[in-house]
Amino acid sequence: FGDGPSVEASVIEPLGGGLYTAETQIRLPTVPMSFRTPQPGDELFVVGRRDGEPWEARVRVRADPRVEGLLLTVPGGLRTDPDQIGAGVFVEEYEDGPRRLVALVSGRLVLRQGDGSVREYLTAVGPDDLWRLVARRQDLLTRRRWFYREDSL
Repeated sequence: FGDGPSVEASVIEPLGGGLYTAETQIRLPTVPMSFRTPQPGDELFVVGRRDGEPWEARVRVRADPRVEGLLLTVPGGLRTDPDQIGAGVFVEEYEDGPRRLVALVSGRLVLRQGDGSVREYLTAVGPDDLWRLVARRQDLLTRRRWFYREDSL
């Protein structure tokens, strides 16, 4: 936000599945979501920020019989960049519509094959867990005051 990071006091609550929520004073951007689980071979887009600049890369969904969960190919720029945990994974469901968030990058997985070769994947928290973000509303009947802050414009 603005010209640098800002610190907010908040209560962090676990949602399960490795997800947490925190209420902030300022209004955060929203994004449309898709709850259709991507299948092996599907093309997705990983979008993140590095050094204050946005980046994006195309990835494909992969499968491995030893792994349960969402696996993605590793774009070249992320092989040596471990600080991109939490980058958004998007699907383009409609040619003329906006991309929809389908997962969040959760890590990198390296698997050694029987022949000694190595396979590397991005792991992601997908729709099987992201539903928790929209299903949890403890303040449904409480109206919160909106705060005006210069850094949120």
